[in-house]
Amino acid sequence: MSDRILRLQHVEVRVPDLELCTAYYTEVVGLIEVAHEEGRVFLKCWDEHEHHSVVLRQAPTYGLDHMSFKVAEQQDLDYYAERIEKAGLSVKRFAAAELGPGWGEAIRFEAPSGHLVELVYGMEKVGNMLPLTNPPPRPANLTGIAPPRLDHIFIMAEDVDGVTAFFRDVLEFRLTEQIIANDGHHRRRAHPARRHPRLHRLLLRPGRQQERGLHRRLLGRPGLRADHLDRGGDGPGHVLLRPPGQ
Repeated sequence: MSDRILRLQHVEVRVPDLELCTAYYTEVVGLIEVAHEEGRVFLKCWDEHEHHSVVLRQAPTYGLDHMSFKVAEQQDLDYYAERIEKAGLSVKRFAAAELGPGWGEAIRFEAPSGHLVELVYGMEKVGNMLPLTNPPPRPANLTGIAPPRLDHIFIMAEDVDGVTAFFRDVLEFRLTEQIIANDGHHRRRAHPARRHPRLHRLLLRPGRQQERGLHRRLLGRPGLRADHLDRGGDGPGHVLLRPPGQ
């Protein structure tokens, strides 16, 4: 089993009111603002070492711009680009910092669900806000909920079976759980394959084409739903997937 895709790296989310949403994510959720540019704000969870965990982008409506997964080695980008192109999908390549501050080298493609997916290597390291000598369990000056890390993402897709097959067969995710409701609907969760896995990194549920997008993303604090952009409820059935490096 491949260990090339390690974990969920970050998500970029569209928001109509950038100033208001930045205040919410920093003052209520407790993320750390690390950079900003015209129309975008870059945030990180306090225990993340890479440059950003969440990017907010000014846009007319809420939605998911892309989800990004971290790969272990630079050559893993070529490895997956070849596999994705063999599956009939187009791949775009980006140099380090081309997509924004702190970004590493990346490839992007549209998954069968219609979501934009990124694989990235070499994000800028900014540290986790703790000293190297006698570090406390967590920094003392945190605000709000202050989750330590980005944990997983929950998305909707019309063809859950087809999307599951793509993440499993092309990106080498592992299926960790499938729940099928009485009416046959299901959700699935998936993850990278690693010897000491967390539960999952990607959760799929059925959704109409007009609903396609981000259902929610969870920041890594047990039992916390930090953001819920779709108010329609979890719905019947699910599928859990984990990247191969977890």
